[in-house]
Amino acid sequence: MRFGILTPVFDGCLESLELLCEELRAQTHDDWIWMLCSNGYSERLSEFTHRKNGLSHRGLISYLRGRRGLAYTHTVREEEDNVFSLLENIGRRRDSCIKQMDADYLFMIDADAKILDKDMFRIVDSELEKNPAPICIYKIFHKLGVLPIFPISFARIDMLNFCVKASLAQEVGYPTTVKREAFGNDYWYFDRAMKASGGDYLFIDRIFCEHNGNSRYVSLLTLLGREVDATAKDH
Repeated sequence: MRFGILTPVFDGCLESLELLCEELRAQTHDDWIWMLCSNGYSERLSEFTHRKNGLSHRGLISYLRGRRGLAYTHTVREEEDNVFSLLENIGRRRDSCIKQMDADYLFMIDADAKILDKDMFRIVDSELEKNPAPICIYKIFHKLGVLPIFPISFARIDMLNFCVKASLAQEVGYPTTVKREAFGNDYWYFDRAMKASGGDYLFIDRIFCEHNGNSRYVSLLTLLGREVDATAKDH
């Protein structure tokens, strides 16, 4: 099956993208497409995509109709002057990519994530072939410890912990507004998918990724100079 990987990006994450790209290329299951999406057009990100596989064309969404494709797209530039506008903008970019991705299951892997297991996609593919659940959950290393922790809540799952069947992800969409009392949109995306699937999921008891393992840049939240609560920092 084909996997789609979505990564919101900005110029400051290029060094981490180089590392993540090599980890993706090392995967033993090679039917996947990786989409980068930035806030406004970036010449440097376009050049990165072109250098990796020659697909980038300004203003177009490009797909390699085969294996190991890398695409770059962008949304109309929007102001990101506080935590809420930043998260809402990232949500709109993720939601736009979800609706356009040509894949069977969708992963959301941030640029500073580290993939620890070159067999990750092969194992997930094999397990989903045996049990084609709409959601697949697995373990990651996180600063909070090994996630997920059951029962799952804000602090017990991360975007890296799961993938969602593309048709389900497109049905529920990624949140494009922020709940200011509890703005963990990654969790709300997971919650939407779980409710729509009737709680049907496959759990693989293996550690595949590390949260912020490839971090080589200052976080956007720090660049914005905004203080956020512990829940927001963790998600």
